[in-house]
This record gives sequence, C-alpha cells and structure tokens, in this order.
Amino acid sequence: MSRKLQYGLLLLAALCVCWLVFGWWLGSYTELNQTTGLATQTPATQTPAMPDDQAQAQLPQHTTETQNNSQTPPEGWQDDWLSQLAERRYSQDTAVELTALAMEYESCGNRDMFWRFKGLQMTEEQNQIKSAVEKHCAELLSSYPLLENNQIKNGIQLVFNTYPASSPLGKLFQRQANQNSRLDIQQFMSELIPLSIQANNSQTLIMAEWVGGFGNRKLTFDPNMINSQNHDYLNTLQSIALTALSCEYQNGLTCSPTSRFMQEKCFTNQQFCGQTFSQWYDLAVTPGMAKDLEKLKQHYLNQAPLSKD
Repeated sequence: MSRKLQYGLLLLAALCVCWLVFGWWLGSYTELNQTTGLATQTPATQTPAMPDDQAQAQLPQHTTETQNNSQTPPEGWQDDWLSQLAERRYSQDTAVELTALAMEYESCGNRDMFWRFKGLQMTEEQNQIKSAVEKHCAELLSSYPLLENNQIKNGIQLVFNTYPASSPLGKLFQRQANQNSRLDIQQFMSELIPLSIQANNSQTLIMAEWVGGFGNRKLTFDPNMINSQNHDYLNTLQSIALTALSCEYQNGLTCSPTSRFMQEKCFTNQQFCGQTFSQWYDLAVTPGMAKDLEKLKQHYLNQAPLSKD
C-alpha cells in the first residue's frame, strides 16, 4: 500500500516508524538485557519529551510526501479488499480486522525486512529465524495483497469512512484516528487493553504492549499493586504480562518463534532462537517476577468486560 495508508494502519496498530494515529513522532529503540532477554525501552535520542498536547500536534515527517500526493482509489477497491478479508483472522469488525492485520504486518518490518537485520552478524540459528520470518511475511502478503496496495493514498480516515466500526474496540480505534477526539496515550492504552481482551485479539494487545514502551513509557496499573517504584522493572512487567495474555488468542501467533517479541530475544541472544514465548518465559523469568506477573495479568483480566464484542 502507499506510505500514508501503510502508516495510517500501522499507526493504529503501534509505533512502527511513526504513529499517525497519535499524531506524534517518537524515535525509540529497544535495549535488551543480554543475559535474559528482558526488555526495556529507551529513547533513541536525548531530546526532552514533549507534553502530550504538543507532541500530538506534530505529524510524522514520513507522511508529508503522501499528504501532498493523494489520489482517488481505483474503482472497485472496496470489493477487492472485502474479498481478501472474507476469512477473518481477528474480528468480524472490518476496521478491527484491518488494524490487526496491519499490526501483524508490522512484525515483517513494514514491508522491508532489511532495516530489522541491518548491521547484524547473524549466527546460523538467527539466520534460520530470519528465513522463517520472511516466509511468514511472504505468505501474509500472498493472502492479503491489500497490505501492499500502492494505489490507495487517502490514509486511515478513508478506511474508517469506508468500513465504519461495529464493535467497541473498532469504535475506540475510530475515535483515536480523529485528532479532535483522540485520547492521550495512557487513556488510550487503558481502554485498549480491556477491549482487546474482551475481543480475544492478540494483535491489539501487542499494540498496547508496544505503545506502552515508547516515549515516557506509560504504565496502565498502580505501582503499589507490585510494591515497586522501579519504573524499568514495572514497564518490563507490563510488556511481558500483555504479551503473555496475547498468547491465549489466535493460536499463540504473537508468541511464536517468529513473533516480534521472540525475534527481539533471538537477535539479542541466540539461545532464544526457535523458542516460543512460553519457553523463553520459563528460562528468563524469576519466581519472584512470575508472582508479580500473575498479579498484573489478573488485574488486566478483571478490567475486561464480560461479553465478547
């Protein structure tokens, strides 16, 4: 798809390179513990964090070209997309389905895998995971050519105007795509997590996990619940807890050896290559941390509405 629509969908999903949904740019990279693979998120630059109202007023630099190069979609594109979406992976709400697919596509490096592996001196085990990721991404694009549709250049609002949300989760995304009604990041996450659990949607839980790790690293729970004031530890707990919850849906796709989470572990430490999230968890998480994670997971489950959307 065009950069603008690609960013629009992915920015609903997570901060891939920049997040159009939130209207702000947050450069960031993942710093991982070399021994256990536990992740903390660290800003890529040392520029001071902007207040949310200022940050949300900014638009990603990468969208400028397509903002000035909009064109009318080709005739019949809606029918083509709906044909590709006939067998749903995530939701009967088309807006949610597209957002979740975009998030799954993000694990492929936003079309170009090169940047994800650039500069890495990979071992045989890491190369095997790279090949497996590329195979999965090729199969995803084969099933959903819409992800590379270069003719649609009117952005995320076009998608929501064409496919109005029909579920609570979809309506949250639709609200977040509108700069006049969007929530700040912490509020958005606080609503996204329980609605994702209600909808049994692994990719949107991973969206919350990722968004929470950028910028000032927003927490969605009271630290007193864990009896810790170590923000890095608390943020790591949040990341692992949300990933663990996502494993319950879509046959553990977000926790497979080729998932984004396990890619990071593999390319940080080759001993984790080929392992699932559960296998990594058993090796890397201490008994004390496991108790804290169970508290946090139960907290998120208790917040979720009872009925599935």
